[in-house]
Amino acid sequence: MRQINGDLKDNYISVAFALKFTVDGLQDFVHGNLRTLHQNIYVNCAVGQCHHNCSRRYGNTFSRWCTTCQSWKKELHQLNRHRKHWDNIKWNKLDTIDFPFSYEEASKVFVQDFSSVRQGVLEDFCALMSLCRNLKMFNIIINDNLIADIQRSRNTLYAHNHLLIVHDVDKSQCFNCCIGLLKIPDIACTQSSKIYLKILEEMKMSKKLPKRIFENKNVQNIVAIIQNASETIENIPEHAMANVPLYESLDNQLGNFNLFTEPQKIMNKRNRKQTCLLFKLFLAFITFMIICSLMSRETEPNKARSFNKVVISGSCIYVPRIGHLTSIYVFDIQCTKIRTRKGFVNTHVSQCNQSDTYAILDEKANQDR
Repeated sequence: MRQINGDLKDNYISVAFALKFTVDGLQDFVHGNLRTLHQNIYVNCAVGQCHHNCSRRYGNTFSRWCTTCQSWKKELHQLNRHRKHWDNIKWNKLDTIDFPFSYEEASKVFVQDFSSVRQGVLEDFCALMSLCRNLKMFNIIINDNLIADIQRSRNTLYAHNHLLIVHDVDKSQCFNCCIGLLKIPDIACTQSSKIYLKILEEMKMSKKLPKRIFENKNVQNIVAIIQNASETIENIPEHAMANVPLYESLDNQLGNFNLFTEPQKIMNKRNRKQTCLLFKLFLAFITFMIICSLMSRETEPNKARSFNKVVISGSCIYVPRIGHLTSIYVFDIQCTKIRTRKGFVNTHVSQCNQSDTYAILDEKANQDR
């Protein structure tokens, strides 16, 4: 029989939620930067859309990829840090057809073993740490040592901790890493970081979960899972603890709830406003281009106008700088049929010598079929 100290078990619960809240605190920073990066790549990549989902269909046979997929791959490659990671990407499990429309799908390129992620790739702790380590933009902001310390705390104190107990020193070290991550200036200025940084600092100073957090029904369910698992562990031998499927169940529960619904509503509303703004800017740009196109086009009358001088070249007479008149076909020395955008009109010319100039005598052009 193994008696688990209540305080150490509470520390385990605190560490589990600290890792979850760290992921939640990173959301605004991650989504905001990936959205901007995705827009920049979209501008640089070839115009068009993939119709075959090249990565799924052709895998690593990149020569058979369409221009669009190859362009996205080239742009993403420039943002990758480690060659070893890039060489091990399982392209046949990615959907490059979605790259122009989903920055989350494109971000999987920088996530190690993305196909094993149980929830959304940007809501998974290990996926986020892999993203921060492999994407140049994030690595400039977040130090590799800090990422390694957080991953070590997660693996040692949470994922592979079959005893479900954490000592005070280890708990403090884990919280210091999580708080230090959210305090990075580029992250701390985001709304989600401000919300969860305050919660982590409050949890660090308390033995148990703060009351306002524990009142959440989802939190109570997760705590109940841990308590039931700890009671089960007391009655099994130590060598069999690794077979208890606690981590998968607990990780799924942690990944499928949000502590605060109101901040999430605010973030969703802000994202909708940003989407509407981008759509309005796009419509304004299209309208501007149409107006410019119409203004640059000369407004021509239905009847062809007469011009003082034209130039003959062979059987075709060219009139310089005449927008609506495309060509003049000479039938004889007296009659010339002029083709305009509105149709053919007849007129008379004085001479029809090759490479010579002449004047149109008859200014009254009659519409001809």
